[in-house]
Amino acid sequence: MRTGFMRKIDYHIGIPVCSFFSLLHSLSRRFLRKDRSVHNPRKILFIKLFGMGTVVLSTPALQRCREQYPDAELFFLSFTETKGVFDLLPLTRSLKLILIRTSSLAAFAADTFRVLLRLRKERFDVVVDLEFFSRFTSVISFLSRARNRIGFYNHYIEGLYRGDFLTHKVFYNHYQHTALSYLDMVDTMRLGGVLPYNKTQNHELPRLAELGIAFEPSAEEGRALAARFGLGDEPLVLLNPNISEGFIDLRRWPLDHFAELARTVLREIPGVRIGIIGASGDLAVAEDLEARIGDSRVINFAGATSLRELCVLFGLSRCLVTNDSGPAHLAALTSTHVITLFGPDTPMLFGSLAKRASNIFLGLGCSPCGSIYNGKRTVCRDNQCMKQITPEMVFGELRREW
Repeated sequence: MRTGFMRKIDYHIGIPVCSFFSLLHSLSRRFLRKDRSVHNPRKILFIKLFGMGTVVLSTPALQRCREQYPDAELFFLSFTETKGVFDLLPLTRSLKLILIRTSSLAAFAADTFRVLLRLRKERFDVVVDLEFFSRFTSVISFLSRARNRIGFYNHYIEGLYRGDFLTHKVFYNHYQHTALSYLDMVDTMRLGGVLPYNKTQNHELPRLAELGIAFEPSAEEGRALAARFGLGDEPLVLLNPNISEGFIDLRRWPLDHFAELARTVLREIPGVRIGIIGASGDLAVAEDLEARIGDSRVINFAGATSLRELCVLFGLSRCLVTNDSGPAHLAALTSTHVITLFGPDTPMLFGSLAKRASNIFLGLGCSPCGSIYNGKRTVCRDNQCMKQITPEMVFGELRREW
């Protein structure tokens, strides 16, 4: 199903359903205990449907939860598109994964019904809804019958209504990085009756490597991938000209800029090679970029690697230059230098958690225009916030690797 169609369902069906469940919750409030702190949960469910990148951003929170409640079983509900991410780390492989297909409306409806039966059978102590303002996940958390339901709540913010039946209403701080917001949600479990619950201090943005969250392939995987693509000891710079489906195309840095950057790198840095990455659906864009660069030292990896092999490739590279999309976060699981180009969104909320991360963001008066509050939609059709990021700016950041 297309993202736009899913948003319409979420709006037109989600609002009345959330209103009805809010009424039911208000009638039951007199029977709820005032102290909502969670002490010894047996089963905890996390929900995050969209985005491999945001799943990676949730890993510090998952690790925190594992540390706070070592005896609890941790579950994760997501769409099937994100499944590959969970296979990359011991932390996420230990989760019990529950998936919903989005290939068609029939598959989506059937899986949703199956999941609801499963959730009611599991009888979770806590459901943590990591989606920002999805009514669908809010409804799922209510129907799970979990005694504790944690999620973002709009409080006095108009619009973005998703009901009033959370037991732990976490204030969404749009000045705080998403990884810190997710940590707030886990820390909220330990807190009792203080609103807005997340009165904890997480000012230091976690770096995945410092937390021991890293993708660690075998040496054989690296050698096999290098041999397959004819990679030697020469430094490798990767380019990602693509963006994930479901959000505005305005996040794309112009292909001509990518091509000029690549030619500059090949001219100024001896022995370097350029790699272009992407999924099979990105092959046309990758081939276009390869033709614009016009150099035999370019390797087109688009559609030729699995998700795991892509992460192996990140580990073999010196640097990744990418639009604001999933690979920026997947690469944070490796040692490569991640340079992310921002415009319609902001690194303040979605910057990579890589140990070596550089964010290029011009901060024009209209930027960022895509936010949680407008459903990541915008009226803009001329992304000057990306076009005005020059290849010289990016090369200056990349050149620090040498």
